[in-house]
Parts: sequence; C-alpha cells; structure tokens
Amino acid sequence: MAFAVPIQDSAPHIYITALPFSPLKSLLLKEGLKKHIYSVMVTRGAEETFPVLPRTLLGHQGVVRAVSFSPDGTRIISGSSDNTIRQWDAETGQPVGEPLRGHVSSVNAVEFSPDGKQVVSGSIDMRIQIWSSDNGNYKTAHVSQVVSSLFPLIWRLLFAAQWMSAVFWSIPLLGTT
Repeated sequence: MAFAVPIQDSAPHIYITALPFSPLKSLLLKEGLKKHIYSVMVTRGAEETFPVLPRTLLGHQGVVRAVSFSPDGTRIISGSSDNTIRQWDAETGQPVGEPLRGHVSSVNAVEFSPDGKQVVSGSIDMRIQIWSSDNGNYKTAHVSQVVSSLFPLIWRLLFAAQWMSAVFWSIPLLGTT
C-alpha cells in the first residue's frame, strides 16, 4: 500500500491520516466519509482497492494454535492441533522441510530462540520440547501442560505458563549436556 507509512505512523490521528489515504473503493473510506465529511482527500496516487490478502500458509491438518517469526524475519514457525510444528519461508510462504513431529497432542506454543537455531514448543501433551531448527532433533525439557512460552532475548531461560503457574528453566543448547 503506497501510503502505509503515514497511516501506521499517525495512529493518534487515524481519522485525518487513514481516511484520506484509504483506497477509493474501500469500505473504510465509504463508511468513514459518512461521519467525517470534511476530511482531506488524496486526489492523485490513491489506490482503487487494498492489495491482495497476504499468502495463506497451507499444510497443517488442524487448527493453528501458535505462530512466531524468526529473529531475522526470514522464517515463520507454526504449531497446530494436528500435533505438528511447521517452518515456513516468510517471503514465499512455502514450507521449509518436513513437519516436526514429537508431540502427541495439540501444540499451543512455539517460539524461536534469539539466535534462530532452536525452536521451543509447548503442548497440552504436558511437554516442552526444544528443537534444532536445522534438522528437527529435539529434547524434552519439561513435563507440564503448556499454554504459552517465551525465549527471552537475554540469558538462555525458557518461560512457560499454564493456568495458575509460571515456570522458568535454564535451557542447554542442543548437542550439549
């Protein structure tokens, strides 16, 4: 979208920034002009419609429960109720390698390590697993139901939460003891 920067950078002034730069045939513009009839309008360079919807990542056989971007933004990781984790090329939307299999129930949390070399996943199968993002090898790090997880950017600690508790672990790199 040609005017994405003015729209995103001026959130406090959404009605005077987003409305004028909205595509001419958009519902946002049509409805917005009903309430803001004296808005400034872009007369040249305005787009007719919004661009095509983003790519859909197809491959999971169940509901996608968690998604995360790699630190460098080149890959996406997703966890699903089909008990798998998939990696995707963020630019093309194509799968990278085979699905990671190791959980026996829905994967509810996925996150890349700060260096992008590992992926942590949490499942209602009561396991947190740490995967090599290169070859799919994994270690089971904890046994408890997981609803969300996070690799902080500093230290090698893993945070996992469940309904009434939060737990931190020191995480060894794969291939080390």
